[in-house]
Parts: sequence; C-alpha cells; structure tokens
Amino acid sequence: MQVGKDLPLSQALRTDQLVAARQQLMMDSVSDVEEYLRSRSGGTNTACRRPDT
Repeated sequence: MQVGKDLPLSQALRTDQLVAARQQLMMDSVSDVEEYLRSRSGGTNTACRRPDT
C-alpha cells in the first residue's frame, strides 16, 4: 500500500515524517539492550543436540 499517493506534497511529506517516527519508535534497538543481554547470559548449552546428528 502506498501511503499518501493522492495527497498534496506538504501533507505527503508530513505523513512520511509521521511514518518514519513511528518506525523509529517500534525499532528502537537500544531500549532493550539490557533485556537482550540478560536473555543471552549463561553461554551455550552443550547438552543440547540436533536430532539429525
């Protein structure tokens, strides 16, 4: 879907800015760094084996 296809230029630019701002909020990779690192703590599990090996 193309957002702002039939909008005047000024409104299309504003819509683009709003979409970009929303994407930036949804994809803020820095906000959950601590959660990500906590979930990765403990290292590898060597007892886990793939079923085909």
